[in-house]
Amino acid sequence: MNHENRLMSLVGSESGVPLVGPGSPPGGDAHLVGRSGLLETFVRGSWYRVHVALEEDCLSITLDEQCENTTTLNGNSINNNVETPGALSDTPDVPDSVANQKRLVRVVKSDNNGLGISIKGGRENKMPILISKIFKGMAADQTEQLYVGDAILAVNGDDLREATHDEAVRALKRAGKVVELEEASVRSIMSNEEASSSQGTKRPKRRKVDCSGYCGLTEEEVNSILSLVDEDIYLSDVSEEDPFLDSGSEYCPSSEDSESDLDELEPENEQENQQEESQFCPFQNLVIDESMILFKGRLSFKQYIKTKKHRFGIKLYVLCDCETGIVLDFIIYCGKETNIKAEDKNNLGTTGAVVAKLLEPYLNKGHSLYTDNFYTSPTLSTFLLQHKTNSCGTARQTRKHMPVFDKKLKQGDTDWRSSENLLAIKWKDRRDVVMLTSMHENRMVTLPKINRSTYENVIKPLCVLEYNRQMGAVDRSDMMLSSVDCTRKWLKWYKKLFFHSIDITFLNAHAMFSTRHTKKTSFANFHLAVIAQLIERYGIVKSIHCDLGNARLQNRHFPVSVPRKPGSTKVGSRRCWVCSHTKQKQAKRKESSYMCPECDVGLCVVPCFKIYHTEATF
Repeated sequence: MNHENRLMSLVGSESGVPLVGPGSPPGGDAHLVGRSGLLETFVRGSWYRVHVALEEDCLSITLDEQCENTTTLNGNSINNNVETPGALSDTPDVPDSVANQKRLVRVVKSDNNGLGISIKGGRENKMPILISKIFKGMAADQTEQLYVGDAILAVNGDDLREATHDEAVRALKRAGKVVELEEASVRSIMSNEEASSSQGTKRPKRRKVDCSGYCGLTEEEVNSILSLVDEDIYLSDVSEEDPFLDSGSEYCPSSEDSESDLDELEPENEQENQQEESQFCPFQNLVIDESMILFKGRLSFKQYIKTKKHRFGIKLYVLCDCETGIVLDFIIYCGKETNIKAEDKNNLGTTGAVVAKLLEPYLNKGHSLYTDNFYTSPTLSTFLLQHKTNSCGTARQTRKHMPVFDKKLKQGDTDWRSSENLLAIKWKDRRDVVMLTSMHENRMVTLPKINRSTYENVIKPLCVLEYNRQMGAVDRSDMMLSSVDCTRKWLKWYKKLFFHSIDITFLNAHAMFSTRHTKKTSFANFHLAVIAQLIERYGIVKSIHCDLGNARLQNRHFPVSVPRKPGSTKVGSRRCWVCSHTKQKQAKRKESSYMCPECDVGLCVVPCFKIYHTEATF
């Protein structure tokens, strides 16, 4: 902390009982435990005198009065005219007009932000709920009636005088958009408590005592007290700040920063999507699902999905082709700043607007969309039918316009409702499964799989069978990407997002390659082959051998035996240059007894000698 502390005087308690000190024998008077003293601390460019009292397990710290500019302590002169770095001069002090009275402050939160405060204290810390920080520009700061160090006595009429820190946090969270705070200055609370405890008794005259001797408080106790004094509110920092009461501006980038970072990435994504649309026409069946990019750092729109492999990270809404697994498009989830149309959001809801945004280039083309219950709704299905697009997916019975299934079903039984072109089916498997489809019949399909309990063939609705076949394309893409993931945990979130988009490009290229070639190639081998080709085309190869220009291509090179080393009976050999430097396959060390005397390199007679003298790259 950027402040100084010094010991003014330490005096005994006037309670009529002796003080326990270092010289007191163990097992003395059990009823006595009391120590008090005076401290001075340098805060905000001024010296303040603090009265410290220790009663059993309760430590009270009371702000006394402001000291003079120059004070002599133990023979050393201290001048506070020197500017103290880090002093909180910009923090407004409580005006004298409101310092000793309670206040009722009305705070109206904006749509995108919270109160804009952090709190400390609580019953478990034997201190009131205190405001430790007020963020500039937020709702609390705009009232100009709240100050750092204010005690929150009540929230919307709920008394917080005896509340714990967690209870205060919950009360502030559920307070709603309009919050009425009953406030009081810490000074007034301390003065009231001091007056009630003293009951009119005059405070004893304070005398200066050297710290080296017995003075009621030991030097270690003084240092421990000084370490507790907080430069903001003159009280101990006894609890962690709660990050949920403010808008998160201290813990994550602001919305403006997020938008600027995404604006830099969006042109790259749009260019990739345009190239894919021009080179690939998707098949009939499409799927939309969530995907996660692993990220555990601080980020305002970081998400948690327990069903994904990477449970924490950046969520993407992904549109994928069911047949090939090609990722056609994706939207980055950014909370309220997600790139969707406001009109679609009002008409279809947030998830419906996401579907409309992703499917915009593929509407009115006869595609069929599969989604899970996060997206499926009668409103969305009707919208897609109006744009000549079928849909099928699991649905939640709580969705608007969904029919009510009140019939209790046994395992294997079904119940259904239909309206115009929509069919809603409830099928009882191990649990209830509700489907909403606009392209399947109300028909059951017998599968060759045998039920272990009944020893009969398994029967499923047609829409459930097709849904299970088509869904999972996004999960398969994530599984393939995880095998070649090149990102590391210390990367910034936008860098991870950029490299993830490059990996998606590799995945799409492999899918297109597989559709045009009958020979199967694993994604990992395809990934390495593309990297090798890129390095060969754009990489810089360090030349180990001297550059002979076109001299080696003039058909005047003939193989000769490698001469023996002097005094050796072994046949001479040299390493083959082509075998050890090829880029078309894995290079390996291979010895050859032949060489080209003109080029002075060892070469295998067949086929390396011909390759070296007829091909520019090998």
